[in-house]
Amino acid sequence: MTHEDELIELLDKKTAKEPQDTDVLNRQREAIERTFKSFQLRGRITRSIIAPQVNCFDFICGDGEKPSLYRAFLNNIRLGLGSVNVRLVLPKSGGGEGRIEVPLEQRAMVSAGELFRSEEWKNAQGTLPMMLGMGLDGKPKVVDLAKAPHLLMAGSAGTGKTVFIEQCLLSLMLRHAPEELKLILSDSRCVEFTKYRNLPYLQFPVLTTAQETVTALQWLNEEMERRYELLNHENCRDIKAMNAKKPGALPFIVMVIDEFADFMLETRKLMESLLSRLCALSRAVGIHLIISTQRPDSRVLTGTIRANIPTRMAFRVADIPDSRKILDADDAECLLGLGDMLFKEPSSEELPRIQSGYVNDQESERIIERLKSMYGDMKPNALPPLLSTERNPMEILRDKLAYSARGILEDKLEWLKTDIIDEITRAKDTSSMEQLEANVEWCFNDSIIDEASDAVADSIIEHWDELKAVAFDVDEEPNRDEVEEADSESDEGLSTLDNER
Repeated sequence: MTHEDELIELLDKKTAKEPQDTDVLNRQREAIERTFKSFQLRGRITRSIIAPQVNCFDFICGDGEKPSLYRAFLNNIRLGLGSVNVRLVLPKSGGGEGRIEVPLEQRAMVSAGELFRSEEWKNAQGTLPMMLGMGLDGKPKVVDLAKAPHLLMAGSAGTGKTVFIEQCLLSLMLRHAPEELKLILSDSRCVEFTKYRNLPYLQFPVLTTAQETVTALQWLNEEMERRYELLNHENCRDIKAMNAKKPGALPFIVMVIDEFADFMLETRKLMESLLSRLCALSRAVGIHLIISTQRPDSRVLTGTIRANIPTRMAFRVADIPDSRKILDADDAECLLGLGDMLFKEPSSEELPRIQSGYVNDQESERIIERLKSMYGDMKPNALPPLLSTERNPMEILRDKLAYSARGILEDKLEWLKTDIIDEITRAKDTSSMEQLEANVEWCFNDSIIDEASDAVADSIIEHWDELKAVAFDVDEEPNRDEVEEADSESDEGLSTLDNER
């Protein structure tokens, strides 16, 4: 039995799928057809599918109908189905089928055992195959992290990001031994990765502070440079060629940063510069990043980070702007939570919907204990002390001020942008609204907000001495003798006034 088979056997074999309810499927299909008919839409449903989390209804538009026409009646479709989380996927302009996805009342749980025992996983040929979950077609979906080459995921709290990260780690450990793969785990909450302490795969102890995370990123940048020098010396193009020439010479390194927003608050500019350099250059030398956050705003997912990590996953978010910041598209606000996600690859315009698998605590504990018994309870290397990570307190304060200013500006500008569009809509023809919205978006882009935020922070720092002087004058306690003298004079004045009366 191989290393992989032995670990898969530790996963539960039972699945907890709910029976398919064809009666509900038929009722929902009839409701959609009634809505189409009510608004003179000539679309026709061609196929109905029951997926783990939704019922799917594929349709084709009527002759001469634009797909965007159906978007205008989405709220009516939702009303007819009695669900606000209905998702509409429109066909491309060249034709094809659209899809309406309706949430199930009783969702089927997808177990990790079911996914990793599938033929799709067994036949996965990538360098670093990673299980995503179950697609709407009922087949497991696998991505090669080496080709991604980095993953960015975001979504509201409690939507399944941490469980998905555990599934990613399990995928990596199933296919690779500790001498072939090293992990660096970072979590500001200090609780999510405690189970992985002393795991044979760890390069460093689990990181919990921004200082430790920045230090690890700097070490990764130095390691990347060292590896490029080694590849150049050995006349190898990438890590695959190097390990073919000298087996085991360079293990893959995967760094996972959970709750990325907490670290960006403290060391935004340094974190951003280190990450952007790694994302741009580390693929060839086998260094990959997985980043997760529950705050998908522009202060965390900056333009630089999004540009360097085009492979992204969105779990359920609060609203459409959050969805656009993750995927550059809508629909993440329609997701259901608990591992329901949309996946974006740079090579495709599609956003496939995937239900990630569930790894329970008992399964995770069994696998970790088995790995420790197979490879020993190894202690990770000590994190190297890099003095260059120490920053001037004034620089840290400036970044925090810019971060706060950016949040205030974004809130105000979002309101202003909406108000401008509404006012012009009332005065102009709506035919040019798409171009108008694009122009307004351009006027309020990230770079302008960044410049304004930095200017606010710089202005505060520039007048720091004046601010301290004013604060000192306001907060300074009055002299006790002066207070007693003033009280005495006040008492004498009151006494004189009483005598005069």
